[in-house]
Amino acid sequence: MCLNKVANHYKQPVISECLVTRCSDTGKPVGTFSCECGFVYSRRGPDRSDADNYRIGRIKSFGKVWRDKLHELKLTNLPLRQKAKILDLKQ
Repeated sequence: MCLNKVANHYKQPVISECLVTRCSDTGKPVGTFSCECGFVYSRRGPDRSDADNYRIGRIKSFGKVWRDKLHELKLTNLPLRQKAKILDLKQ
């Protein structure tokens, strides 16, 4: 699933690349998911439920689509918290 909240394919099964490695600390599998929009994230597994498909461990790259939205939002008068919510940034 692409978990780039500002992409038009958010939560769609469009991930084109998944690299599975092992966590050096725990030995558990780590999946790194790359989307064509440039959004790259990883999470430690194994997945235990379908809800895990929508979980991000770490964002490795936000990508062009996300950065373009960031620049677009910079030009608006929206409150900073609302901009952060649109970009799915946590406090």
